[in-house]
Amino acid sequence: LLATPFLLERVAEMVPAWIPIPDSASRVPVLEGVLDPAVTTVALASAVLGGLLLTAPGLVSALQSARPEGSRRVHRGVRGTRLLVGVEVAVATVLCVSAGLVVRSADKLLSTEVGLEHAQLLTLYFGDVWGLEAEDRVTYFRRAVEEVERIPGVERAGVIGYVAFQAEDDFARVYFLDRSLQPVRDVREEWRRVDAGLFEARAAVVNRTFAEKHWPDGSPVGRYLSTHEESYRDLEVVGVVADVHSLGPATPPPPMLYVPYQGDPRGTQGMYVLVSGDPMSFGEAVREAIWSVDPSQPVTGFWPMSAFVNAWVAIPKATRALVLSLATLALLLSAVGVFGVVSYAVRTRRSELGVRLALGATPDRLERDQMRTILPIVALGVVGGLLAGILAARAARELLYGISPLDPLSIGAGALVMASAALVATYLPARRAGRIDPTEAIRAE
Repeated sequence: LLATPFLLERVAEMVPAWIPIPDSASRVPVLEGVLDPAVTTVALASAVLGGLLLTAPGLVSALQSARPEGSRRVHRGVRGTRLLVGVEVAVATVLCVSAGLVVRSADKLLSTEVGLEHAQLLTLYFGDVWGLEAEDRVTYFRRAVEEVERIPGVERAGVIGYVAFQAEDDFARVYFLDRSLQPVRDVREEWRRVDAGLFEARAAVVNRTFAEKHWPDGSPVGRYLSTHEESYRDLEVVGVVADVHSLGPATPPPPMLYVPYQGDPRGTQGMYVLVSGDPMSFGEAVREAIWSVDPSQPVTGFWPMSAFVNAWVAIPKATRALVLSLATLALLLSAVGVFGVVSYAVRTRRSELGVRLALGATPDRLERDQMRTILPIVALGVVGGLLAGILAARAARELLYGISPLDPLSIGAGALVMASAALVATYLPARRAGRIDPTEAIRAE
């Protein structure tokens, strides 16, 4: 448990160095809760507390006082141990509730659609033709795409200024031509110059976030806009496409404007290659196809898009596994504590229970009596832990993604798991109380 911060560092190091994670990534839901040292310390303290309670001086002295000649001290020790178990159950309940919320939040995050099919998508960068005229750059990139699409197994290829999920940004000043009043300050939004297979020369496409931000009351299709660059003026918006979570699934997608790269392409372009098979197995064929156009141009950065997506969710996955492990450990410690207290109470009252059985008490009656002595403590522990867990969740609402801190499924599941474990741990030793042999118990006395 004490090594948990170091494990988290190792997980962070697993994110490949070629993915430049921006500063904002450390502030996204789920990631922030893991990377924040204060939160990590609180989680560790809560988890270890259950274990420390088992070795607390009060518990040790209670066990040492279990001698026949000290019955009063025995009962005092049992009461003290019950109190410790109640606290332990409360702490474990907090962890179970927190685990339910974090796991549900991580599941929501991991199931978020990133906005593009990435399973069979190969990405790369190629070209260094900044010195050519715009028309010649367009010709080079078009021929490269045509050669790549001739490769057997390649379904489609296209170019884009920057590959998604690499923390790259590129902003343009946008002017809305059909508005009666342009905002006083410049509107700056991200834009990408992309392969214009379906674009007209003066067409543009926006994503859903861009459309909802700038045309909340109507459709953007048929509207006109311009950018700060001469080659991209008087563009008609011809469509709206899905959002791409280009900074990871936990970060809201930025408004995005897509324009045809033919207007003024960058000298280096990214390429998406959709294949039918393992993307990396096409790397060499794609490189040779591009070099067939111009062998002097660089071709670098071959990676499957799924690698970028997986890198962004590596830490939430590790968080989910870690929290589940801590909650399971706390649950086991609490169950062992409850089991030990009830077993201890049965053992110290063995002679009394034997006499009661000899005088006609039924085994069921003894079992119920033993459970009645511990179940109220367990119930108070679960209720107290549930309330503390709810308060903690409300304070940490910024760390959750896609769920409310009062998510009934997470809270209910955490409380139910803890209550069930405590009930089983109470019932098993209590059941032994009804199976005591009265003759052996009285003879021992």
